[in-house]
Amino acid sequence: MNPQNLYGLFLERLRLSADRCAYLQWHEQHGTWQEYTWQQIADRVGPLQHSLKSEGLKAGDRVAIMLANSIDWIIFDQAALGCGLITVPLYNHDNAGNVAHILKDSGANLLFSDSVRIENLALDDLPELQRVVSIDRTVISEPRCVCLSDWQAKDGTLLPDDIDREALASIIYTSGTTGPPKGVMLNHANILGNVKAAATVADIGADDIFLSFLPLSHSFERAAGYYMTMLVGATVAFSRSLQQIKSDLQDIKPTVLISVPRLYEQMHDRLTASLSQRPVLIQKLFQFTVALGWYRRSSLFAKLISAPLWLIADLLFASKLRQVFGGRMRFTISGGAPLAPALSRLFAALGTTIYQGYGLTEASPIVSVNFPDLAVGSVGRALPGVEVKIAQNNELLVRGSNVMQGYWQLPDKTVEVIDEEGWLHTGDQARLDQADRLYITGRIKEIIVLSNGEKVAPADIEHVLVHDPLFEQAMVYGEGRAFLIALLVLNKEALDRYLQNHPTLDAATELSSPQLQTALNKHVNKLMDAFPAYAKIRRIICLLEPWTVENGLLTPTLKLKRARVVDRYQAQISKTYE
Repeated sequence: MNPQNLYGLFLERLRLSADRCAYLQWHEQHGTWQEYTWQQIADRVGPLQHSLKSEGLKAGDRVAIMLANSIDWIIFDQAALGCGLITVPLYNHDNAGNVAHILKDSGANLLFSDSVRIENLALDDLPELQRVVSIDRTVISEPRCVCLSDWQAKDGTLLPDDIDREALASIIYTSGTTGPPKGVMLNHANILGNVKAAATVADIGADDIFLSFLPLSHSFERAAGYYMTMLVGATVAFSRSLQQIKSDLQDIKPTVLISVPRLYEQMHDRLTASLSQRPVLIQKLFQFTVALGWYRRSSLFAKLISAPLWLIADLLFASKLRQVFGGRMRFTISGGAPLAPALSRLFAALGTTIYQGYGLTEASPIVSVNFPDLAVGSVGRALPGVEVKIAQNNELLVRGSNVMQGYWQLPDKTVEVIDEEGWLHTGDQARLDQADRLYITGRIKEIIVLSNGEKVAPADIEHVLVHDPLFEQAMVYGEGRAFLIALLVLNKEALDRYLQNHPTLDAATELSSPQLQTALNKHVNKLMDAFPAYAKIRRIICLLEPWTVENGLLTPTLKLKRARVVDRYQAQISKTYE
C-alpha cells in the first residue's frame, strides 16, 4: 500500500478492505454500537463529492468542518479531499468568536456542522460563506443553510484520484495562547509522509481497535487516530463523549487509546483517593505491587523469578486497572502535553504502558514517539525522516518533509519560525540523551525571570503540583518578582477528604481562611522539596472555579492562556505580593 495523497489513502483502504469494519459509532435511537464498513463509508463519500461539485467549488477552495468525532467527519473530509478542496477543521466546542475568526481568515466557502453550532454563529458577518450544511433537520431561517439530507446527491460514483501530493490538504489553526490563532498550511505529502513514518515505529495493525475521543480537529488525533488507522486498516470507535468514556471503554474494549495526560491524571487521582480510604496494609501492598511490576520490566529473568508473587499482586491490583481500560488494552499513547514521569512509571508497572509522543501542528504533527523502549520522561526518538537538533537557549529545531508550508496569509510569521536552512524553530526547550532520545524541558516564552535574574521553567513545578490529588489545575507566576506564587484550582472532593483527615481544620472552613491557607501552603512546601530555593512556591492563591475553554482561560486544546489567567486574578495576585 503506497498511496500518494490522503484521498488515495482512502481509496487504497477501500480496495483492500471494502467489507471490513472501519468504524463503530453509537446509535442513540437503537441503543447499540453500529458498524460501518469501508464500502458503506465510500457509498456516502461519492454523492457528497458530486454535491460539492454542484456548488461550483474548485480545487484549492476551503471547506470547514465543525462536528463531534463521527463518521460524518470522516466522510466530509474525504469527500472534500477527493475534490481537491482544503479542509479547515474547527473545534466543536470553540467559542463563536474564534470560529468566526477562522472562517473569515481562511475564506471558507462552505461549512459542515450541526444546527446548534450554526445557530451560535453570526452568519451576517460571514459573507464569504456560500453554503452551510447541517447534519440534522432542524430548520434554520437563513437562505444559505440547508440540511444534509436535502443537499447531498442521491447517488454518485467516487471521483478518481488525481490529487497532487504537493497540493494543500488542510489549514489547521493553532490554538493561540497569546493571540489569534494562525492557520498552519499542510499539504498531502506533509501529513501522509508523517503518518507513514509514525506507522513504521508504532506497533499497530488491522486487528487493533482504537477508541477515539480527542477532537479530530486536533492534529494529533487526526494524524494518529484517523489517517494512521486508515493506513494499517485498524477499526476506530468514536466515543459518545468525554463524560461517557468510562462506559465506552467497557463496551468497546479497545486495544489502543490516544489521549492527553489529563485522562491518566484523573484515573490516578481516583486511584489515590480510593487507596487513601483503605487500611495501611493494603496501601503497602499496592506500593509493593508497583515496585514489583516495574522490576519485572527490567529483564526476562526478573519476570520469571517474580512470577509467583506477581500472580497475587496482579489479582489484587494490576488486573483491576487493566479492567478500567476494558481489559484488552495493549498500550496507550499520550501527547499534547507533558506526562508526569511518576505517573508513566506507575501505569507501566501495573501493565498499562503509556507511550509519550511529541509534536506540534507545524510538524504535521508528530516529531517523536517513545517506541519501542519506554524511557520514562522521554518523548522518544525522532521519526524516520525527521531531523532534530538543539540550538541556542536549548531550543528544539525540527527539519523534514513533515514541516509545514507556512502560516496562511502570514509570510512574516512564517519566516520567524522556519529559517533559511529549513529548520522549524519550535519554541520548546529540550535535550537529547546519548541514545538520541528527546526530553522536553520547557517552553522558551514561558520561562519566568525573577527579579534576581534566576530563570524558572513553570511547567516543571506545575507538573508536580497537579500530580497531587488536591490540585486540579496550577499556574506558576513570578515574572520580574522576588519570588514565585502559584494559582491553584482545588479538586473539591479531594479538599473535602483533606479537611476530614485534618481534625484541626473545620470541615466548613472557608477557602480564604488563614488557617486553611497556612495548611495548604505547608502542603505545597512539601511538594517543593526537590526544587532549589529560588524555584520554590512561597505563596498560593486557592480557587474552586476551574479554568475552561468556555470561560476563556484554556485554548480548545486545553492549553493554559497564562495572560488571561493573570488578567482574571490580577487583584488577588497584587494582594499576594503586598
